[in-house]
Amino acid sequence: MCGLEVTTQRQVFHTGDNGIDSIRCPDCSVRRNPDDLPWSDAVGAWFEDNGNYCMKCPDCGASRSIVEWEFDHPWGFGNLAFGFWNWPIADRMMVEISAITGNRCRLVHEHI
Repeated sequence: MCGLEVTTQRQVFHTGDNGIDSIRCPDCSVRRNPDDLPWSDAVGAWFEDNGNYCMKCPDCGASRSIVEWEFDHPWGFGNLAFGFWNWPIADRMMVEISAITGNRCRLVHEHI
């Protein structure tokens, strides 16, 4: 069955059972084990919109918003999302959605 779900509220888009292999600092590009970072606190703060959703890199000392860190497997943070069930998604579609909305887009593969 194919389907489309449109989300128009603050949401964390995660990879479901895929988990997180590593999280990469946006400044120094060092990959860290998720167990070594307070990432869940930053994600919760972003979701609750409490204003302090930065995470400090233990390697370079940079403090960046959780939305700037790169999760391996990718996660997304946003107020607008399109969920496609059982559809092949081409990179071109991401480019087009980004151009139309004027915002960056991230493809998150969720598997339950």
